Amino acid sequence: LEGRLLVMQGYGNRAARTLQRAIRRNTRDVELLLAYGLALVQAEDDRNARTYLDRVLSLDASRIEAVLGVALIQTRRGDLGGAAQSITRAEELVSSRELGPIYEARALAARGRLAFEHGNFDEARQKAEAAIEKDSRCAQAHFVLAMIADTRGTSPVAALRAALGGRTPYPEVRGLLVVYDERAEDRCDLARHYAQAAPRGVDAREVRRVVSRCR
Repeated sequence: LEGRLLVMQGYGNRAARTLQRAIRRNTRDVELLLAYGLALVQAEDDRNARTYLDRVLSLDASRIEAVLGVALIQTRRGDLGGAAQSITRAEELVSSRELGPIYEARALAARGRLAFEHGNFDEARQKAEAAIEKDSRCAQAHFVLAMIADTRGTSPVAALRAALGGRTPYPEVRGLLVVYDERAEDRCDLARHYAQAAPRGVDAREVRRVVSRCR
């Protein structure tokens, strides 16, 4: 339960370490495997995360959180064709199981991030804004808008702050706020959280530098 709560709070690597002992004892508990896989996604440990999310889907192919997790991994690692297939599967699950606006928004945000990676920024914005209409607290959609803002030479801070206030934002949101919002009053807190969640993440070096200066 502690590990699952840490996943909900976006603590990534810390959550994974908490869950490790239980994982060793039970390798067929879908809920446990899903929590562990999502923790590894948050930790930006994509290779190991994929292993556990694939195991979840082999036991229960209807787990949309696992499907969306795989789509994110594929997108981050440049497998855009694979990501498109995973997102289509997520959309099918949303439709067939009537999962509601929160997951409709998640699927739209995934499409938006994929469009961003293809360089289709207008489409990425359109998908992200459609996601926010479905669920104003869709952290993934606000993150897509932050990526677009940065690419177009404007500040991503407002969109990153909106993502931070959303549903279970990935640690990369905090990492980028550390980088882009240098005068933030909560910069040390953001840096400490990211350092625990993704100690080998993309922004880990900058975050460690900030943490070393915090009291």
